[in-house]
Amino acid sequence: VFPQHQRRGYGNFLIHFSYLLSKVEGVQGSPEKPLSDQGRASYLRYWSLVILDALHDLICGNIGEVTVTKLAKVTAMTTDDVKDTLEHLRILQRDPETGKAN
Repeated sequence: VFPQHQRRGYGNFLIHFSYLLSKVEGVQGSPEKPLSDQGRASYLRYWSLVILDALHDLICGNIGEVTVTKLAKVTAMTTDDVKDTLEHLRILQRDPETGKAN
């Protein structure tokens, strides 16, 4: 989004639109990487809102175990992006020795 149009919600709208397209196509989407610091902050903000909303829906729907794979499918995000966001939200932690998620 051009600098003169930043902080008006256009970036969030474009991110949301790209994930809606991914859902329609039945694929998982992700931004091109590496992301700039500002781009990463924008995506983390969007991912956090969407993942927390999906967690709420999955938990309230009593559909059984909530997994990273299930969250990725519901949100059309890659499992890596879901894991990174859950770590950012301190919902998921990695074991420093093995690197596996806890």
